[in-house]
Amino acid sequence: ARESGLQVIVKEGMANGRLLKGKASQPLRKLADQLACSPDALALACILLQPFQPLVLSGAATPEQIKSNFEAVKLCASIQSDPSKMSLVESLMKEVRMSPEEYWSERSQMSWN
Repeated sequence: ARESGLQVIVKEGMANGRLLKGKASQPLRKLADQLACSPDALALACILLQPFQPLVLSGAATPEQIKSNFEAVKLCASIQSDPSKMSLVESLMKEVRMSPEEYWSERSQMSWN
């Protein structure tokens, strides 16, 4: 999409909180501890680091969440400047990747649908 001149918008950057509860939670929290950041900042940084330069809607609902989510911007700079950190992030993304079918199946079962 980006190559065609379109803006990519990631609507559910935190997957409606499922990133901090589901199977991605443990590896995400482990790497966040290693990088001395919050898990939400790391999750959003993973999105911001994509080559298609997305606009990310985090879904933050409180001032604390907004502050924590905004740390993703600083974290991106730190990761981009350190190849070992980038390697860790790339490994995390491979480990927690979910197929679109799995994502939509899980999301459609949420109580607010």
